[in-house]
Amino acid sequence: MAKDEMSLKRPIIIDEVQKVPEVMDEVHWLIENKGLRFILCGSSARKLKRGKGNLLGGRAWQFEMFPLVTPELKDIDLLRALNHGLIPDHYLSDDYKMSLQGYVQDYLKEEVFAEDLIRNIPAFARFFDAVGYTHGELISFSNIARDCGVDSKTVKEYYQILADTLLGRLVEPFRKRQSRQVIMRSPKFYLFDVGVAGPIIKRQITETRGEQYN
Repeated sequence: MAKDEMSLKRPIIIDEVQKVPEVMDEVHWLIENKGLRFILCGSSARKLKRGKGNLLGGRAWQFEMFPLVTPELKDIDLLRALNHGLIPDHYLSDDYKMSLQGYVQDYLKEEVFAEDLIRNIPAFARFFDAVGYTHGELISFSNIARDCGVDSKTVKEYYQILADTLLGRLVEPFRKRQSRQVIMRSPKFYLFDVGVAGPIIKRQITETRGEQYN
């Protein structure tokens, strides 16, 4: 087998690369000088960007891993998906509540706190509780700011942190300019997995009808 084929067949895998941004310089050198191939995984590019880390411009392909999608499930159970979410361990498990609760309370919050940008932890905790209620809804930054005891700018920064740590996505409204009048519209925020919203707002959908199901 050719050397290039071996490099592709057996790449070097490094997880949580954002924790040591300096490793990217070494990866860059090894790619350029040794022809090695890497799979670099991480839960946030924010630290790399903030620390002016080497982002391997032009030398890397970027992929984002999502929860389960319909082609991966032969017969998707929609009610199960709404309650369990589509993270494989949660969707496939019958004893999902404790796992999902722990995932939200421990892992997700710790991922955000690890960014070292949250100075007002009580305010962010209140904001995090509000995130579940705003999932898929138009965001009123001023209302959330009032509930959290911070200003609207801080709330926008909180949402951006969630987006940068891949915990959700801000969807900006479509704007078609028909005149010179400027109309301000609010974005929507979607958590990366619908099941994550459940333990935040203590939601349990028991039947395939009603407002929450629709």
